[in-house]
Amino acid sequence: MASKEVPVWFLILSTLLIGTAVVWCTSVGHTPSTDDDAKDYLKMKAKTEEATDEIDRQTQQAKDELKSRTQKATDKASDIGEEAKESTESWTGWVKGKIPEGLGFKQGESAQREEEAKDKAADEAEKRNAQTEEGLSWAAAAKNKAGETMEAAKESIASSYESAKQKSQGMKDSSVDSGGRERDEEL
Repeated sequence: MASKEVPVWFLILSTLLIGTAVVWCTSVGHTPSTDDDAKDYLKMKAKTEEATDEIDRQTQQAKDELKSRTQKATDKASDIGEEAKESTESWTGWVKGKIPEGLGFKQGESAQREEEAKDKAADEAEKRNAQTEEGLSWAAAAKNKAGETMEAAKESIASSYESAKQKSQGMKDSSVDSGGRERDEEL
């Protein structure tokens, strides 16, 4: 059954795109010429800070979700491995219990069939162990991939944050009027 959940990578990508758009939209590129422009600048600055806070919050949510899903995958792989091991042990025990009963075979034939059953049980146990190893390998690979994705998202968000911070500082610096005083102090 297909899950209808939104993938984590999609949330991270959407957050980055929105954050980048907000940063680009807040860069006016000129010095405010009136008090209204200065007030608009301060409003935009506040909105930029709010957007940055929202990006930080969403990033933390994405990290938490990623950790949760990684833990679930690891737990599931461990459970599958345990079930396979228990199943193999149970089946082997059952076969060993049936063989001594003789199943109506002659003594010589019984020993031969017992040996064949042991071989089959050992083969089955090896196959189950291989499946367990494969499941654990898959879980480890999924965990590694999730870690790599999380690191890439952290780096991307940090880069976007730094860019927004620099643009905000640039806008603040450009608001200095010809008298050398900042417009913020005049208000």
